[in-house]
Amino acid sequence: MENFVPRLTDPQALFDQLKIGGQFVVRLDIGQLLPPVRRIRKTAKQQTDETKLTEEELDDIPDAEYLFAKDHARIHQMVELLPGLEELRITYGVEHCGMNFDWNLFRFTISDCAWLTEFVAQCKTLKALTVHRSRVDDMRMLILARALTAHPVLCELRLPHNVLRDDGARTIARYVDGNDVIRVLDLQNNEIGSEGGLALGYCLRNNVSLRSMNLRLNLIKDDGMRAFSKALAVNQSLVELNLSCNGMTRSSTKSIGDLLENNWTLRSVDLSGNNLSPECGQELVRAMERNCTLVDLDLRLTNCGTQNLYCISLYLADNKAKEVKCHDRNGKTSEHLRTSRLLRYCIQIDN
Repeated sequence: MENFVPRLTDPQALFDQLKIGGQFVVRLDIGQLLPPVRRIRKTAKQQTDETKLTEEELDDIPDAEYLFAKDHARIHQMVELLPGLEELRITYGVEHCGMNFDWNLFRFTISDCAWLTEFVAQCKTLKALTVHRSRVDDMRMLILARALTAHPVLCELRLPHNVLRDDGARTIARYVDGNDVIRVLDLQNNEIGSEGGLALGYCLRNNVSLRSMNLRLNLIKDDGMRAFSKALAVNQSLVELNLSCNGMTRSSTKSIGDLLENNWTLRSVDLSGNNLSPECGQELVRAMERNCTLVDLDLRLTNCGTQNLYCISLYLADNKAKEVKCHDRNGKTSEHLRTSRLLRYCIQIDN
């Protein structure tokens, strides 16, 4: 599949192989998809000065007038030959292109998006979808969401290293809001801003199935952090949250403290790479005094202060040790851990 060239490779050879082994395929990992190489008719402007076209100029040219046809393989034609497929990981790009680099090799066209949408809609057994490093933007996300919304069993959606912005985040938030199947959402290294963060935070109020959310390397900033803090005071399903490198500052001090103090289901939180402050570190220490479920809190490169980080590490180690001890006793986390931590906190206040 990774060596298939549209308009050049005979698709019947691929279909014959899928007819033999397609029924045994459960996970399909496509590391690259090659675009067609046949030239199509060029416009007069391209004929006179085709070597000086920049990427911005290429974006202004209609799809049908590119120097090269850009559409990749029509993967929706394979769905009937993969009856047991549960996981699809696909990258619309070329590996090791070397001196043959061209922006046309790394374009996720509207037709590609439509074919992928049809593939997902028809593959009723698909449980995990990953579209990696394929320049998925807001418009293409809107098309893809048509298949995601009606899918009965899709529980993992990963769109890392793309170009999703606030509108794309809103589309995903509408999909997650009220969805009782989705469990993993990975949107790391996109271009989601504060408004997109507000939408994603708000959708957690109604969602009861999501276990992991990864927003690493975005820009939700302080406004987005406040939205997550309010939503996670209500949400009781999220276990893992990654908000590293999101442009948060000391203005998020109260929001982060409230998040750790009011939520008792999160077990792992990553806030590394945000420009916090020692005051924020002190607030986190106070919040950890009441939190008995968090066992992993990443605060690297946050300027929270060495002493505060040490105190937080003690609380995390205490939570982890008690959790392991409790699991050894009865196989589940006991509610008395929370009660004992609250009693100790109240005694400190009285003293």
